[in-house]
Amino acid sequence: MGMVCCYVAVPENMIDAVKIESDPVNEVYFQHESNNEEPHSIDLDKSWHAINFMLTGEPEFKFPEQTESAKNPLLQVIFGGEEIGEDLGYGPARFLNPSVVKSISSSLQALSVEDFSARFNPEEMDKFEIYPQIWVRDGQEGLDYILDNYRGLVDFFVKSASRNDGVLSFVG
Repeated sequence: MGMVCCYVAVPENMIDAVKIESDPVNEVYFQHESNNEEPHSIDLDKSWHAINFMLTGEPEFKFPEQTESAKNPLLQVIFGGEEIGEDLGYGPARFLNPSVVKSISSSLQALSVEDFSARFNPEEMDKFEIYPQIWVRDGQEGLDYILDNYRGLVDFFVKSASRNDGVLSFVG
């Protein structure tokens, strides 16, 4: 199995309700289901730690301080936002408000896929035990795996920002 990171967009009209739920992730899915809609979501699978490392250079699971995040929205992509709800196994879900989603979207769009790819260093990633520690072994295939998920993540944030959605993220 392993640790995967997922995101689900929270429409503006659901934000207040979701923030007070003990299980905000299920609340978002339930609301969409009751409206016969699919939620806007993405599953980064196990690429999340590599994406975080390539965006920030941080090997640790580090929750950014507000001042750091304001200067560099890329610090918020994986570990940003406020904790809400109960522990889901690897901590509670995290909520990014619409203004932060827009800031992240702009920062992700400003970073080209080529520049992001240039940050791929499999030896360093394995040295720092970047999950799931397959980077030297998989080489280009590992980078392709990261890039597929990264492109989806950028698209998710761009669309979420355009709708003025908040975003819930969780590792499970």
